[in-house]
Amino acid sequence: MRYLLITTVLLFFWQCNPEKNSIDKPEGFMSQKEFANLLYDMNVLEGSIANFNLDRELMRDTSVALYQGVFQKYGITYEIYKANQEYYVLSNTMKEVSEIALNRIVEESKQYEDLEPVKALSFVQLTQLFDTDGLSEFVNKDTNYTFPERMDSLLRFYRKNQDKLANFAIDSLSFETNIIKLKKGKDIFRGNSVFFNNKRNE
Repeated sequence: MRYLLITTVLLFFWQCNPEKNSIDKPEGFMSQKEFANLLYDMNVLEGSIANFNLDRELMRDTSVALYQGVFQKYGITYEIYKANQEYYVLSNTMKEVSEIALNRIVEESKQYEDLEPVKALSFVQLTQLFDTDGLSEFVNKDTNYTFPERMDSLLRFYRKNQDKLANFAIDSLSFETNIIKLKKGKDIFRGNSVFFNNKRNE
């Protein structure tokens, strides 16, 4: 979101001069609101791609494919996008477009204001949770499934039984985040976890 905000603020001040110029609308013209929504989606996409640690070649190929998906959403081509971008820049109305995009960012960010931060769960918390639900044997000793498969099973089980998490004052988002980290091999318990001593059938 920070990346998106910075990019949009830059667009906000992108003006050739304070007066609007008269310029013909391009083929496939998009209204200010439509183009602002397109810019919003593109910036969200760019921010998401930037969060992945991809090599330059793979990032380029991935970006091209994903941008095509955004253009298809609006029923346009890259050429139409560039033509509209040029129109709003040359007509000195990019400020209005950027204001629309920025207002959307502000409005949509409000829905996240009341979200609690993800909490790091302790080894004791998870051990007690699994013991109570009769899952300790499955988590630590089951050899029929790989470690990642067992973690996936836990995620599915507790998505359907979130009340069991509530009994231990664990919110679902924190639980999923911690289990996904375990699945990916993150030592969230700093070497004290039985999980990492029982990764069978990897």
